[in-house]
Amino acid sequence: MDLEKNYQNNMTFLKEGWPEVYNSIIKADIKDYELNITQLGEYNIAIKGKNIYPGKVDLAIQAQVNAFLDNPPMFFKKPTWNKDSDKDYYHDKLIKGIELKSEYLKENKGFENYHENLEGYFPFLLMMGIGSGAHIQKLIQQSNGIKEIIIVDESYEMLKVSFHLLDWRPIFMYFKQKNHGLHFCIGSNSQEISRIVLNTIYKNFSYQFYLIPFYTHYKSKFFDEFKEKFIEKIDIAFTGQGFYDDEIISLEHTIKNLNDDLPVYRYSNKLPKNSTAFIVASGPSIDKDIEYIKKHKDNVVLISCGTALRVLYKNGISPDFHMEIERPTFMASIIENYGTKEYLKNIDMIGLNVIDPKVYSMFKSAKIYFRDNDAGSSIVPEDIPKLNHCNPTIVNGALSFLSDIGFQNIFMFGTDMGFKDPESHHSKDTIYYNTKEHKVNTLDLLKEKFPGNFDKEEKFMTTNIFNWCKQRAENCILDYKVKRKIKINYFNCSDGLYIDGTTPFKAESIKLDNKINKVDILKGIENNFDFDFEKLHKEIDSIYKSEKEMLISNIKEIKEIVTQKEIETFKELFDLISTTYEIANNPNYENKSYLTRSLLKGTMYHFYTALYTHALATSDKNKAMNFVNSSLLKLLEFFEEVENRVKDINLK
Repeated sequence: MDLEKNYQNNMTFLKEGWPEVYNSIIKADIKDYELNITQLGEYNIAIKGKNIYPGKVDLAIQAQVNAFLDNPPMFFKKPTWNKDSDKDYYHDKLIKGIELKSEYLKENKGFENYHENLEGYFPFLLMMGIGSGAHIQKLIQQSNGIKEIIIVDESYEMLKVSFHLLDWRPIFMYFKQKNHGLHFCIGSNSQEISRIVLNTIYKNFSYQFYLIPFYTHYKSKFFDEFKEKFIEKIDIAFTGQGFYDDEIISLEHTIKNLNDDLPVYRYSNKLPKNSTAFIVASGPSIDKDIEYIKKHKDNVVLISCGTALRVLYKNGISPDFHMEIERPTFMASIIENYGTKEYLKNIDMIGLNVIDPKVYSMFKSAKIYFRDNDAGSSIVPEDIPKLNHCNPTIVNGALSFLSDIGFQNIFMFGTDMGFKDPESHHSKDTIYYNTKEHKVNTLDLLKEKFPGNFDKEEKFMTTNIFNWCKQRAENCILDYKVKRKIKINYFNCSDGLYIDGTTPFKAESIKLDNKINKVDILKGIENNFDFDFEKLHKEIDSIYKSEKEMLISNIKEIKEIVTQKEIETFKELFDLISTTYEIANNPNYENKSYLTRSLLKGTMYHFYTALYTHALATSDKNKAMNFVNSSLLKLLEFFEEVENRVKDINLK
């Protein structure tokens, strides 16, 4: 066994395909690791003097691989069954249509033996533990194929040791095949690694969230913690995938808003020094701070978020800007309850491109900004910012916009994201207590309680949506403060959940800079918007025509793959899924726009997860394949719908 030769060969190959991993291995110090090799070539790996393998290593690894292939441990989410929708969405009808023909639902049986239908094939494998690496090699050789693999470990040192023991080049070459992938997620923080793994799946093959085989190579506290954190977070991964009708609405509303000549956030002109904003949301703690906000509103830029506008109205306050992010057409009927027509017509609005034009017409003036991963954003020039972190709530949209445009001080009021008393989940001045659908018994309460902002020993209740909002806000703050290294002070003045990255700050402790010139800040905001509508329309018209052509081309390519042959095995099904999903998820556009991705990806995700979970749970394989092939015909009808709908959406 030539240890140094193995290492150099592996590193040469790694440097080309995985340069970041290569650099980390170069830095790795393996002083705590030992390779114990006998004269017969038998080996073991010791960490701080303790062997990780029992007895003869090859026999132990082979026995482990055999046991895994016989009965692979898996996270398998129960096949979907969507409730009847009150909305006339094509997406809902498509998914419901294939579920109604599910043989699994007709059988009304359990689904414990679903892995047998895979016949030793793994569309995805989550590997915990590098060890010698021999188990990965054996799995490739003895399984019926592995398409994607994520390898998790707590240190690059183990990978460095493995590179001396094993020639990894066949493993690298195997996963270099088309529609295959090898991903390393390595680090000592189990929570952070669980987040990275979730993001890797989400970005590359999110349809696999419903079927995740776990291979644990050796036991450790780190792997136990990682798996626990991963399973905790996986429910959030099922959300935010989007769907076709939502994106079509975005495209239609974006086109209408552009046709109405709404100014577009485009430039990066700096705001005056110490530009300060108050974000006002409608959490219950806003009620105790409302008098402070009223007193100091003229010294800051005051931003109302959604239902908080009614709170301000009831307290005789007008914001400098009102913000919204939601696209449904019924939003206008909700917003008209926030204040009188005269009140709304004296307020300027800033909102996402996706908002119904009727909403913008209710205000004094309107400006729009764009978000990423959105059909409407796919048709505008690259230099127009597409902001991340804008959902799920208006607070997220406001936080992202204010961070991006250049505010240095952002104070957050009413952003509780939780509550002490489930009967008091919003401000008393909101509409939430007037309608049946917002009664507390309908809130999606989490079992876990979370630390408070002002006292971490104090625990708050929250819901799925508030917890998601909190996590996205934390991601936004991390992005701007840490990754982009922009100096922004985030002050959380809310008596709710602690938000990582913010400074807890009670309203009475705030000392504002009296030298702040609010007029200059408002002028600075104005200067970051594009008012040259003629030029903007020409740019967008050219991009949109190109995007439509690429969309039609992508659909044609996907349809050719789907109609190539009938599916006979689950391996063929997952090959089809990964190939077609790759076209929708990562279209190789020169101008890096994503109309195809926006319109197709979400519904294809939901369609494919429903398709393979129902098929895998069906005990009779022939019935399962008949279900698959008849359902794929419905997918072809979906593509026809997309083509026909987009043809009718045009700039003026």
